[in-house]
Amino acid sequence: RLDALDALLAATDGLTVYFLVDSLAQLACIEDWRVRRGSTRQFDVLLEMGFDGGRTGCRSLEQAQTLAQALHDSATVRFCGIECYEGQLGTCDNAHDVAAVAPLVQRITAERGEQGKQSEDTQGLKADTFR
Repeated sequence: RLDALDALLAATDGLTVYFLVDSLAQLACIEDWRVRRGSTRQFDVLLEMGFDGGRTGCRSLEQAQTLAQALHDSATVRFCGIECYEGQLGTCDNAHDVAAVAPLVQRITAERGEQGKQSEDTQGLKADTFR
């Protein structure tokens, strides 16, 4: 899949594609791809935060901090921000969905505020957002 994304990015001037990373194992696979291909490609990624019992995403602040630092330090990816997956919580009932999703968004917002300074630049959020 990274081969296809690499080809698409190479063939399409100005195209930006972000994809989600939610584990150190996933980052290791991406870094391994780069080494095996001898590529200099740097992919734009978002750290994915999930909810307890969900299918994807970091579940804890500690896991997110560790991954954020690894993403920041990697030459293979450019850490561009944070994404919250809430798709399994939604039912298409607005009142229900707002009540179900709000705790996840509030948790991320609170963790960012409590864990330190916000740092933004032209590439988006950096790892010190979680420090």
